[in-house]
Amino acid sequence: MRIGFTGTRWGMTTAQKHSVRLLLIGLAGTFHHGDCVGADADAHDIALAEGFAIIIRPPLGATQRARKSDASFIHEPKPYLDRNKDIVRATEGTRRR
Repeated sequence: MRIGFTGTRWGMTTAQKHSVRLLLIGLAGTFHHGDCVGADADAHDIALAEGFAIIIRPPLGATQRARKSDASFIHEPKPYLDRNKDIVRATEGTRRR
C-alpha cells in the first residue's frame, strides 16, 4: 500500500497521533510525506515504527524541513505545491479526516 501524508507545522495532538497509529497498524508498504517540521515529522516516526518504508518529498524552502534522514528514498526538493501533487500521485486513493 502507498500512503501519503501532509499536515500542519504545529504537529499533531496526542489523539491525532493515536489515530494515525491505529490507521497504520497491520498495513505495509510505503509512506510518503513532505519532510516538514510538525505533523510530517510526527507521522514519519509513527510510520517508521509500524514498519513502513519511508519516501520523503522535501520542499525547496529549508526553513520548515524536519530533515528526517532515516528514509528508504529522499527525492530532490521541489516547490511546496509541486511536491504535494507528487505525494498525491504516488499514493493509492485519498482519505481525509
